[in-house]
Amino acid sequence: MPTPADQLPTNISTLARKIADLEREVRELRASRRLASAAIDGGALTVRDAASGRQVVLTPNGGADGTLPALRFYSGATNETRPGEMSVNIREESPGVVSPYIAIDSPTTDTGSDIGSQLKLYSGIEDSTRDGKFQLAGFVEGGAGVVIDGEAYDGTGLKSQASIYVYDPATDQSCQLTVTPDGFEVSPGTGRDLAYANGVLTTGNIARGTVTVTPSAANTPTPFNISGFFLNGTVFRGKVTANTTVPAPGPTSNGVNNVSISSVTSTSATIWVNRQNTTATVVYWEITGDNE
Repeated sequence: MPTPADQLPTNISTLARKIADLEREVRELRASRRLASAAIDGGALTVRDAASGRQVVLTPNGGADGTLPALRFYSGATNETRPGEMSVNIREESPGVVSPYIAIDSPTTDTGSDIGSQLKLYSGIEDSTRDGKFQLAGFVEGGAGVVIDGEAYDGTGLKSQASIYVYDPATDQSCQLTVTPDGFEVSPGTGRDLAYANGVLTTGNIARGTVTVTPSAANTPTPFNISGFFLNGTVFRGKVTANTTVPAPGPTSNGVNNVSISSVTSTSATIWVNRQNTTATVVYWEITGDNE
């Protein structure tokens, strides 16, 4: 009958080799619990908690179109319709213009409409100009949304700026606030802006200018039409003043009798000049739009 001794190697060297092989296999088993480097072809890596349904998925097929490397976060909530996601991309806008970015998208839930937000961090090169940019966007189904972004340049002639953009598709109204080192500008969808640059403020409800009016005859009111502006508001008021050293009738018969303005609208008005002679008269004008 075989005994345990019969199962031993025939010599000591064979025994030592088998013990060494066993030690190596044990080390490999221990190392397998710490993944130092590995490649997964044609799939994704998922870490999940079976009880709660929470999981993290590393996939090469993420992003809105399923073509970007991404890390997806599933909360396990029953009403979650889309997981949170972090994805990266290097997008070529045009020859010589590259926009590398990383995007973080919030998860969405079954609320009857598509609601979400996204943060994008850019670094780009455009015609040898480096820039860094961020963009934070919130949106709902139908196109309503808010976008906040900032961009820093190191190129000659390009100025760093930050902006806030708001859009409402129900009224088709939008507004954008842009801030630069020179000042700021507010651009409503109507194109009538509020801007502050180099110490000068311009608004969408005020127009001003200068005209030269030559009276058709002495002591005769002469009209001069102005236009080319588009003002905000529902009620419009104008004021004028003559640039003159003889602001009243006088014995030399060259004084300005009166200047006035009429027919004031959001796009035009009529300036009147009445003078003792037919000397060309410079008139400063300003029109303001109000809602009352």
